[in-house]
Amino acid sequence: MRIFLVAGKAGSGKNEVASLIKNKLDKTVITSFSKYIKLFALELSNWDGNDENKPREFLQNMGDTLRAVDEDFMTNRLLEDIKVYDKVGIKNIVISDVRLVHELEYFTKMKEYEVITIRVNAKEFKRNLTDSEKLHHTELELDNYDKFNYVINNSFDESLEKEVNKVLEGMK
Repeated sequence: MRIFLVAGKAGSGKNEVASLIKNKLDKTVITSFSKYIKLFALELSNWDGNDENKPREFLQNMGDTLRAVDEDFMTNRLLEDIKVYDKVGIKNIVISDVRLVHELEYFTKMKEYEVITIRVNAKEFKRNLTDSEKLHHTELELDNYDKFNYVINNSFDESLEKEVNKVLEGMK
């Protein structure tokens, strides 16, 4: 089983990269760390689940709370999901929202999976974050991390698909 870890800042195009990978590879699932955070947000806030009005600061703080309970809270839960995906025949898993060094290293040290790390950079971000949200450690922690297998520069045009194709061709 292959696990693609897609990292980047908010609005860099991580979800687009994940979708392109899924469209190119059979038996592929897209998942995320944030699904656990979003479940708590749905229960603990007035958020309706719509990404257009998601309470980013609340989500950032909830992620910090979960990691304070256990540094591996979300990574362990996602690993359990991966075991289920494996049992049902999924061959490729794309984790579309990697934000922390710990999340990368948690999976890259595993020998039972082929792990591919991808950083998505964008000169212009499709995001509307407050200054506080931009300075949150989940937006900044990977800025100087240089151990990615692949770096994709997203220009928000047809070149993104070409960049993803290069990654997939490089794995063969």
